[in-house]
Amino acid sequence: MRELNNSKPDAVVICHSKAPNGEELITMEINLHRFILPEFNTHRVFSRNFQSSRAVPVNKILEQVRNDPAMPVHWGKNQRGMVAEEELDKNFIELAEDAWVAAANRAADIAEYMVTQMNCHKQIVNRLLEPFMWTKGVVTSTKEGFESFFKLRSHKDAQPEIKALSDAMMKSLEESVPQELEYGDYHLPYIDSYTNLEKAIKTSTSCTAQASYRMLDGSLEKALKIYDMLNLPENGVYPEDPPHFSPTEHVVKVTNEHLLAEGSGNFNSDTFWQYRKALEQGNEKHFIEG
Repeated sequence: MRELNNSKPDAVVICHSKAPNGEELITMEINLHRFILPEFNTHRVFSRNFQSSRAVPVNKILEQVRNDPAMPVHWGKNQRGMVAEEELDKNFIELAEDAWVAAANRAADIAEYMVTQMNCHKQIVNRLLEPFMWTKGVVTSTKEGFESFFKLRSHKDAQPEIKALSDAMMKSLEESVPQELEYGDYHLPYIDSYTNLEKAIKTSTSCTAQASYRMLDGSLEKALKIYDMLNLPENGVYPEDPPHFSPTEHVVKVTNEHLLAEGSGNFNSDTFWQYRKALEQGNEKHFIEG
């Protein structure tokens, strides 16, 4: 599998499944400008987990902002309306790039001062750095969900940075070949093979959760430890601390049991049963039956 480029908008398909009824489900890793994340999150067709500014150490973000700040891909000239159709003259583009880098370095200096001299927590300091950050995430949707996103975000009037991301996602999907699944099979991101289905489901869930704060560690011991930290319910019994459900939306069972009006969640599917919905309903034992 091709590695994700972490210095530009990029996308890699990591799991692509096709059900017997022809429906397709795709999970991608994506890298994007942090400042377009609010726009991306308006698309409710996606299940998603993104790198958290509250979780990544400040020093790691400072290094990225100083050495590889997320830069606009199109330096539009000021005009009325939302779309900057005309770009700045070349000499002004160079000045704008220098100004952007200067702002990134200034933000990094202030952030470092707040950490070293004021002992501020990263959940505060990293917010100063977000305009210049790259962020990565894991997103899952049906093929129809991705196509609806492409229609809006690969359009010429879209924000250039989200258009660049959408174009990369579209190219990655066009090059992907789905795995043909039968009813009772599973869509398991980051899992190539397994001998124990329950552990494979937990490991897949854990790996998607790790996108929010760490480099991926797919070892069974680490994966199960992180899975336990999600505080998920068991057999309908919820723990005292609130559960973190979002990583469980990427793990899916292919079924023809017609329970999907509520079981498919945001996928609006006739056949893709989200692990999240099974957990919420206390029905995970049935979900795990092969």
